[in-house]
Amino acid sequence: MGTEEAFEEAFMQLYAKAPLRRISVAQVAERAGYTRGTFYLHYESLDDLLRRIEDGLLAELHAVVDDSMARLEAGGDPEGIMGDVLAFYERRGSRLKVLMGSKADGHFTEEVKRMLKPLWAKYVLKRDVSDGSADFLLEFTLSGALVMLRRWMENPKGVSAEEMLHIIYHKAMGR
Repeated sequence: MGTEEAFEEAFMQLYAKAPLRRISVAQVAERAGYTRGTFYLHYESLDDLLRRIEDGLLAELHAVVDDSMARLEAGGDPEGIMGDVLAFYERRGSRLKVLMGSKADGHFTEEVKRMLKPLWAKYVLKRDVSDGSADFLLEFTLSGALVMLRRWMENPKGVSAEEMLHIIYHKAMGR
């Protein structure tokens, strides 16, 4: 594991337990096995570290969304494409759980929502969001789905990731 990966992992372990304002650079550096000076060689602040982690995950998610949109445009099955989302979750679920959790600042979840809106509008709601009422429906359904995901990530209650996607797509969205 490289230096930056060690800092990211140490930070995520601490952030899972406490809000950002209660974490110090010294705590992150100690947990990572480095000094504060080494931390500052790589990051300007804890905010910088957090934003880089978020940006990396958002870039990965963006690729999944872009690929999903292209496959759906080509006539792909929406349920089959849910497998891409599942694979992303399986790769990054531990970080998503923290960044979308109740201790997080909400920035990441809002960015995820912003990124998913075009996909959600076109392929879940099947509506043009230029209509004001459709935009409210989009916000309501997407926010609800993300809240469901957050609650599930915090306490899955024996529900698998595949089952959760099924619940959102078929039950909550009425598909």
